[in-house]
Amino acid sequence: MYQVGLNEAEILKILQLEGFDIQARTLKYIRHSLGLVHWTTNPVINQAKVERL
Repeated sequence: MYQVGLNEAEILKILQLEGFDIQARTLKYIRHSLGLVHWTTNPVINQAKVERL
């Protein structure tokens, strides 16, 4: 989900809507334990900025 530019709050909301009983700190723990890092910039937005320039 990070690949499409969703932030942690958006991922959490989607998981909860899908029926997963998960809290923010659990999601963060799972993400860290799997070595999934969250980039602070969105590559899609960055590419769009480059193309506009």
